[in-house]
This record gives sequence, C-alpha cells and structure tokens, in this order.
Amino acid sequence: MKKTNTLVRWIGAAAIAAATFAVAPQAQAATDGPTATMKGSSRVSNIGTSLITIEGKGFTNLAVGNRPPLAGKATGVYVVFGRFDDVWKPSVGAPASSRRTVLSSQMWALPATSRPFVDPTGTNPNVITMDDAGNFTAQVPVSAIDGTGKYGIAVYPASGAINAAHEFMFELTFASPFNPLVGQKSNIVALAGYAGLEVKANSKVSATVRSDSRSLCKVSGKVIEATKAGRCVTFISVRTGDTTVIKRLPLTITKK
Repeated sequence: MKKTNTLVRWIGAAAIAAATFAVAPQAQAATDGPTATMKGSSRVSNIGTSLITIEGKGFTNLAVGNRPPLAGKATGVYVVFGRFDDVWKPSVGAPASSRRTVLSSQMWALPATSRPFVDPTGTNPNVITMDDAGNFTAQVPVSAIDGTGKYGIAVYPASGAINAAHEFMFELTFASPFNPLVGQKSNIVALAGYAGLEVKANSKVSATVRSDSRSLCKVSGKVIEATKAGRCVTFISVRTGDTTVIKRLPLTITKK
C-alpha cells in the first residue's frame, strides 16, 4: 500500500481517472459563503488510483498566511487527500497530526497574486490559480493507504492560515468494484483503472459488452449499467496516442 509520508511529486497526466459510480455531486456550503462540491461517488476503488474532482466557488475573503512562502499574503486553500481524526479542523485548534495527508496528492488553490511565491514558473501541476470570484477546480488522486482515521478529501486554508468558512471535508470509502448491483451505473474510465489500464490525460476510453451479455449490462455514453443479475463480460479499451490497450473485465452482477 502507498504510505502517507511519500514525498514523490504527483504528475497529473499520469494519474488514473475517476470516481467509482456516476451519482449526483456532493456539495457543502454556508448559506452566504463559499461552496465546495465533490463530483462523483464517495465510494472509490480499492484497486489502483482514482482521480476525484473538487470544485470550489466563492473562496473570497482569503485568510493571511503566518509562515513562508505566504506569510502576510493571501494563502488560498489546500485540497488534499488523507486520513483524518474526527476533530481535524485548524479553526478548532486541531494539530497537524490530526490530518495525515498524502503530500504527493496535495493540491493548492490560490489567487493569481500569490501564485508566483509558491510556483514561480507557473508550471507546477499541483498548484491551481483561483479566478477573481474565488472559483477553482482541483483533481485529487486517491488510493487506499495504511494508517488510522477516516478517509477523506479536505479543503482548508494553506500556509498556517485560519478561516473556518473555508474548511470542508468529503469522506471516502474504498471498496471493490467487481460486484455491481442491478441498476447500478459504473464509470467506464474508473473500470479501466480497475482493470489495471493506465488512463493518461487526453486518452480515449471506451467499453463494449459481448453480444450475449447485453441483457445483463449495457453501455450508454460514459457508463456501463447493470441491468440484470448474472455475469457480464465487458471489454475496456484505452487509446493514448498511437497505442490502444484492450482488457476483458468480467462483472458479476448481483440483485439489489
């Protein structure tokens, strides 16, 4: 399993994409403050790496950092995966040890005026520039890791700053994808990851099912839907540049 103390820098183009199931986004918000939304399901694959999208809106009134490189400057927020204690928020005095984050997956969203102090060349894929309205989109790679505490993606002020209105938590559950329920829809990009195929940026991902399996599952757009209990043989195809890899993925579909 991946250790939480890794310092290897994640390169976004190499991450395997997507959350497990196609469901409505999960949003958290104060009535008159910023909002954070997680796209996809909170259930993700315990095999390989998945890429989770977090959208933030209205992150204005940013806190000021109290440590380099943004001491005295607007810090923006971290968007980071890890394992967390029940009490984890900096605004209530929770120590850094309550947030056991994976440094290689840490994303940092901050205003354009502060970015040069963090990323002078403007090329770090883990740094995101907020727009003037305080909006951003972060894609966070996640995978099952050793340790204790609840899995989650947390959003909170960076560089030691404190702002309770900018703290959000999205809890995650890691599970096996190989026994979908009747009526369940599975993202084909995620299934490619389950099958051990690497989905890089700009890859074309598709799926087909064997002709005698069409009564058990069907492909519609970017998802495979389990329609009847039984065994569905799915073929996942990933094309990156001139290379195409196809893998057979048998799914055992169970009743609700």
